[in-house]
Amino acid sequence: MVDCDICGRKGVSFIIEVEGAKMAACPRCAYHGKILHSLDGGKEEEPAKMDYSTPKQFRIEEDLVDGYGRRIRKAREAMKVTEEEIDEYGKKVKKARAMTIEEVARKANVRASWLDKVENEKIPPTLEEARKLEKALGIRLVEKVEVSATPSAGKGGGGSKELTLLDMLEMQKKKRE
Repeated sequence: MVDCDICGRKGVSFIIEVEGAKMAACPRCAYHGKILHSLDGGKEEEPAKMDYSTPKQFRIEEDLVDGYGRRIRKAREAMKVTEEEIDEYGKKVKKARAMTIEEVARKANVRASWLDKVENEKIPPTLEEARKLEKALGIRLVEKVEVSATPSAGKGGGGSKELTLLDMLEMQKKKRE
């Protein structure tokens, strides 16, 4: 799976153009440039919309928690299913076991193969899918994150300066020298 050229997340859905450069981007980063091509094979997912009405240093966004796959697995294994069995003496015995991926997938209304990939952190769920899993498992997978603009020591006055592709290329060039 290809990583997003902007944020590094897995799950590239778009090829975008930013300042003349073509890049692979996830739905959250696709708004940074002009969308040239969707990689989802006809399944057009809208790129994430940014709230430009609030200054960047005060924005609050939602994101997946770190270790979301471990949390899902732990919650799934903690959910017990009781079954009645008949022991060797013909007596009914209740036994508890952990829920299977298929049972949780049915409960969350998702595919078991997809849930297995998410649980193993091979693919990240979208925020909507994460909320389905939160409801089915009774856990938190989405957290609010404050986006803070870190001021950089720019030329003239020390004001904040956004990093551009040219800045990144110059920094790489300096590292090589």
